[in-house]
Amino acid sequence: MHDRHHDRNALTRSRVQALLAERDEFRTTVLEPEVDVAFQIAQIADVLVLDHQIEDRIIFHLLRALYRIPSETSPLLINAPSDPQQLVGYVERGFVGYITEDDLDERLADMVSIIAQQQVCLPPDIIPHIIERYRQLRSFLPQGLETRRNDFRQRFDE
Repeated sequence: MHDRHHDRNALTRSRVQALLAERDEFRTTVLEPEVDVAFQIAQIADVLVLDHQIEDRIIFHLLRALYRIPSETSPLLINAPSDPQQLVGYVERGFVGYITEDDLDERLADMVSIIAQQQVCLPPDIIPHIIERYRQLRSFLPQGLETRRNDFRQRFDE
């Protein structure tokens, strides 16, 4: 299993490397925030660990580039914000898990292991926010075919 980490904060990079080095199943490579270099190396990673401290435009540029190619790489956000709406935005963009700074030491290795197996690892408390976002987005879509048929039938019967 491979793990790639793209981060600008040396302390966080060292912390992540130390946490993942405790497990023999991980090979960790720390990347600097140059998107092109990170993208080339991340293409072969199972899990791409991205720090919330990186500018969103860099994170999203890297994710867009990564999703344009056939890849099994799954992104994990560390030092995640506590705001549920922000977190839903990261999930919408493709993150399959996130960890707050407080939980990093305790949960990082297990989450990388789960995500490397192509599983989503989201805490239950974010699910209602994701469902609400789904409902909001769905409200922008045209009515479904069945609803249209029912409306037509009602009008015809009147």
